[in-house]
Amino acid sequence: MPVANNTCSLRELFDGRTFTIPDYQRAYAWENPQVDDLLDDLEFLQPDKSHYAGTVVLHAVGSEQVMDDFGSPLASVHVVDGQQRLTTVVILLECIRGALVQLQGSGYSLAQGTERDFIQTRDQNNSPVYRLELNSGANHFFRQHVIGSEPQLEGPRITAEQRLRQAKTRITRYLDRQLRGKDREESTEFLRDIHRKVTNQLRFSLYEVESDAEVGIIFEAMNDRGKQLTELEKVKNYLLYASAVLQPNQLATQVNEAWGRILRRLMAAKLEDSRFEDDMLRTNWRMDFDPSPRNWKRIDSVKSKFNLRQSRSDQSKLLDQLSSYVGGLDQFSIPYCDMQRPSMSGAFESFEDSPMLSDVIEWSEKLRRLGSLAAFVPLLSAVRLVYPMDAGKYLETLKMCENFAFRVFTLKESRSDNGLVEIAREGNKLRRDPNGFDKAMRNMRAHLYWRCNNKEYRALFQQHKDRGRWYGWKGLRYLLYEYEHHRAAQRKVTPKIGWGALTNSSIEHILPQNIGAVPYWRDRFDQVTHEQLRHDLGNLTLTHYNPELSNRSFLEKAGHTGAERSYANSAFFQEQELADVEDWTPDAIVARRERLLAWAKERWAVDLSDVGTEAEYPEPEDEDDDLGDLDESNDFDDYDDEM
Repeated sequence: MPVANNTCSLRELFDGRTFTIPDYQRAYAWENPQVDDLLDDLEFLQPDKSHYAGTVVLHAVGSEQVMDDFGSPLASVHVVDGQQRLTTVVILLECIRGALVQLQGSGYSLAQGTERDFIQTRDQNNSPVYRLELNSGANHFFRQHVIGSEPQLEGPRITAEQRLRQAKTRITRYLDRQLRGKDREESTEFLRDIHRKVTNQLRFSLYEVESDAEVGIIFEAMNDRGKQLTELEKVKNYLLYASAVLQPNQLATQVNEAWGRILRRLMAAKLEDSRFEDDMLRTNWRMDFDPSPRNWKRIDSVKSKFNLRQSRSDQSKLLDQLSSYVGGLDQFSIPYCDMQRPSMSGAFESFEDSPMLSDVIEWSEKLRRLGSLAAFVPLLSAVRLVYPMDAGKYLETLKMCENFAFRVFTLKESRSDNGLVEIAREGNKLRRDPNGFDKAMRNMRAHLYWRCNNKEYRALFQQHKDRGRWYGWKGLRYLLYEYEHHRAAQRKVTPKIGWGALTNSSIEHILPQNIGAVPYWRDRFDQVTHEQLRHDLGNLTLTHYNPELSNRSFLEKAGHTGAERSYANSAFFQEQELADVEDWTPDAIVARRERLLAWAKERWAVDLSDVGTEAEYPEPEDEDDDLGDLDESNDFDDYDDEM
């Protein structure tokens, strides 16, 4: 059982010890609010009081010791719990030390003692001995740029490094504010005071565990007690713990290296939010192990699949399985990031020599804009991983998925979890059958046949027309922007305005919603026709001039070449097209609507003749799935999507 030593000060805690945070522990996670809380606690701590700073659980690493250059032994211990607090107070003490050195006054000896006792000392060979070592992923950054002062030619690569830098910046600014206006003596006294509070008045409950088994029990309890670990952190911790308890192996090295690459890719793609980490884990699991979303139980699924207790008799087999899982997740993070951020530099690198690369990026953007990407990630990832150099197969799959998303989720307005199981299953099967691409595409056409066959597809356009509900339809901007692509392609150019520049106000009613007393509109539309046609598809266009155009007459809106704030001078080709219309009447609206519908029916047409009749395919069963916040919200406002 853990041995309780009651409470101790930070100085007593560090006396005779060096600390290592094992790789299976969570990376540095404190943010500004937690750092501010610590600084506030210290600021209001009275000289004759102590402040309870939490629990520290330690595990001695055998009999390993090092002798410092004063001949004092330092025992090496692992931090089982309390790593966030210990890391932050070490950063604080380093900032205090640096401030004392800058003052060049009577506090210099305190600065030297602080460095030796809490930051870094020397062994008898004059090699550095760090009093606190972080997880391997961020330890180099911590040494060089947080408790060290080497120039930062490279910024943080992972979130833990970002948070370490933020913590040091926050503390440095706090000390700067406190020292502002003070002379050297007053500043030195303030730093001595806060140093005393940190090293002597903070009190920690110290527990020391004696065996690896007890560490495992505490580790399990920590991960189940509500600490806000991401699922990716929990999985990493479990894998590293498995490496520690199984026969000698290289799994820990593989995990640390893989997680370093995964986190760097997520950070480069601006996907550091834990929602993306969790989604990546879940989607990889559905592609490689179980396509059913309701069977994904997060860390419990991983523990159940790779059960340490049940595999004690064949540890070699379990290690091979764990190694394969780690390698698979590492590789999966590449297509996952590319799909989420298709226009970022370096995306789809394996296609860089293909003439189809620009089309891959363009169609990836289309699918992302539809807000239904999550349904297709398992299949798209499988195609990418099975055929890493084949841009043609990937582009074919993208076009199939975009068509499915528009017809089923956008036009038919089915729930975005309809088809999740069957689409993921196609990815799952393809991973096991590298020759199964054609079959996977045929099956996708069959799934589309069930979800929205061609007869139903054409009828849905008619239903939208009959209901006159185009303006409130979530797919309106996408449809009009695709029409803009169509008009641009006819001129052999690309749209001048990117999707990211569009907002709700980018939809223009050619016939205004409120015609007021404008004679032009009163002469052409009575109350009934105005009500019937104002929200009609034929009366809606993309614009950049909505507030300026308002309810002006059509002739004023159309303008002429060179006229500012007019259709004729618009950056949108569909508005330029309107400038060629002589008069805007009910017949003109109907004629434009029919042209747009004819184009749209052709744009999302699919040949389903090879999938037979409904009787050949069992009706799919839908499963509810919590997609989180990644779909439907189009949550990419910070992403540059200009074409």
